[in-house]
Amino acid sequence: GYAFNLAAFGIMVGANQKAERWRLLKGKRYDAAALWEIVFHRHYTATLTIDEGDPMPDDYCLVAGLNTVHTGLGMRAAPHAELADGKLDLVIIRQVRRHHLVGMLRNIYRGTHIDDPRCEYLQATSFSIDTDTPSPLNIDGETRGTTPVGVRLLPARVQLL
Repeated sequence: GYAFNLAAFGIMVGANQKAERWRLLKGKRYDAAALWEIVFHRHYTATLTIDEGDPMPDDYCLVAGLNTVHTGLGMRAAPHAELADGKLDLVIIRQVRRHHLVGMLRNIYRGTHIDDPRCEYLQATSFSIDTDTPSPLNIDGETRGTTPVGVRLLPARVQLL
């Protein structure tokens, strides 16, 4: 399959699923759902490989590859992303304490979560995630597919008018 903006693993998947069910909360539903995930499902064991590099097994809270700055309702998840730069912006958060995750959530609307040393922000052309058991993915805001997954940027494949 294909994605335009987002391919994510970890707490972003569960938060998105809950936010869709919690529409009565309107604009605050993503924050409420993210807090729920932080409290109850803080990390997921996986092996991440970036640009054919060495596999990195670890406990991850979030791995997200983005092609644009925004996701969700105004979240600046990838503040340095450029649609036509030929790179995916990766946001990687390994297992951290809950209060650190809450702080990053609070800062994601300004894009300053990436200033936290526990948040890795880098650019790549591909990444893959493997888990012992299939884990759901967030693809452009929809729960689609499971791990293992390989994501590769296909530059200049979409022409905007």
